[in-house]
Amino acid sequence: MAIFTVGTRGDVQPLLALALALQRAGHSVVLCANDNFRGWVERHGVRFTGAGCGQLDQSGWREASSFGAFIEHTVRQTGALYATMGAAFYRCAQETLVGEGGGGGA
Repeated sequence: MAIFTVGTRGDVQPLLALALALQRAGHSVVLCANDNFRGWVERHGVRFTGAGCGQLDQSGWREASSFGAFIEHTVRQTGALYATMGAAFYRCAQETLVGEGGGGGA
């Protein structure tokens, strides 16, 4: 089973808890998230594959002097994330297939 998320710890932590519960129920799970969460996820015993993006740059949101600047930063962040998410989701699915003895080839 593949679980995919991109975001901050608040996005990843609930899905890590879900992955742990699924593993306890006997499922094979791989969690795909921002690369900076690899060590944390793996320390909990969950297989991990990186989403191809590091930690989100939140400084623009904190430093936004207007609602327009906040939206502009959000659009830049979202565009950068969507540029890598399709390939990352495919990698996550491939990791699941390989981990379960499936193909892994295209």
